[in-house]
Amino acid sequence: MKIRKLIFSILILIAFSTIYSFSQTVDELIKKSDQMYSEIKSVKDFDPLIKFLKDAEWNNKNNYELTWRIGRAISEKAVIHFLSYLEENMKKRKIEDIDDILDSDGDLESDQENNLLALGKEARYYMDKAKNLNLSRVETFYYEALSISMYALGKSIISALLEGISGKYEKALENSMNINKSYLEGAAIRLFGRYYYVLPWPKRDLDESEKYLKQAVQIGPNNILNYLYLGDTYWKLDKKTEAKNAWKTATQISSTTTIEKIIIDKLKNMLNKRLTLN
Repeated sequence: MKIRKLIFSILILIAFSTIYSFSQTVDELIKKSDQMYSEIKSVKDFDPLIKFLKDAEWNNKNNYELTWRIGRAISEKAVIHFLSYLEENMKKRKIEDIDDILDSDGDLESDQENNLLALGKEARYYMDKAKNLNLSRVETFYYEALSISMYALGKSIISALLEGISGKYEKALENSMNINKSYLEGAAIRLFGRYYYVLPWPKRDLDESEKYLKQAVQIGPNNILNYLYLGDTYWKLDKKTEAKNAWKTATQISSTTTIEKIIIDKLKNMLNKRLTLN
């Protein structure tokens, strides 16, 4: 009898929860999700946000505002994981090994790659849905590009290139820049600059990387990744003084958003190691 009552109580709670989620307007759901997003303090905080957004999207089919936010949350969860992996792997490497420090993007453990690949696939799924709903918004194309980049890191850059993904990535970045090149402090331009840095020979183009990253710094002078990536490119171009100056500038940047604070915290060790290079 007690078990029946317990089951009945659970069913009532589930029904009430479903009715409550339906009773909320889309604007209320978006406002709540944005509040949850602003309060993220660690990678684990993405999970309740993603679940909330997925439930909201399930009850409000074909809603662009909910759909792209799911893609953003999953993509940025992947980014934080990626930076955590770099931080973790860097601790295992010798400080004098310059290539290990600057090219650690392509040297992930298999379980790390698998996680990024899964998150990248899922994020791409939602951004493809967002593209079918709205082609005029910068969020559509920037987070499509970001999801592709996480997918490529999980699959490995070379494997992703062989799959023919580079064209989709470049197109997404171009569309993002055409709509709003200043979005998120030059984020699409920054990704383009890093793209030309991480490409394997003979596709790597450090001059193009420098060109894009200088633009990113002009647009987003308070973004740590703009300077970190520009410093890496300078170093590979044997512009060591410029590289050190860019990295030093990056260490002096603070942030106003929660997500950026998490990113900065993850990058501190990598920046300090870069500044010890000779």
